[in-house]
Amino acid sequence: MIHQNGVILGYRLQIQKENGGPLVWNLTVGADVYGYIVSDLLIFQNYSVQILAFTNKGDGPLSEKVYQMTEESGELNGLKLKRTLCLIIVGGLTSTNRHSKGKR
Repeated sequence: MIHQNGVILGYRLQIQKENGGPLVWNLTVGADVYGYIVSDLLIFQNYSVQILAFTNKGDGPLSEKVYQMTEESGELNGLKLKRTLCLIIVGGLTSTNRHSKGKR
């Protein structure tokens, strides 16, 4: 994708608990990544997500925070479920969708 500051090379994602504190996740993904699943989060915890795009000229501005609360984890037919956030990256915008991810 071409941006006013050049070709977008990737995105940086920052995830932290709603009440602030250190980042829970701080990761960089390529421009060809349109979604990312973050797992092993705490149950009933509100997280904030921010994203920025970067080019060869540097980082763009961070997006506004998007908030999402995880639900409870549990067990279904012997499969332990842990809470995850599915981040959908579309042209530098972020939306979240929570779901359970199975872990054995």
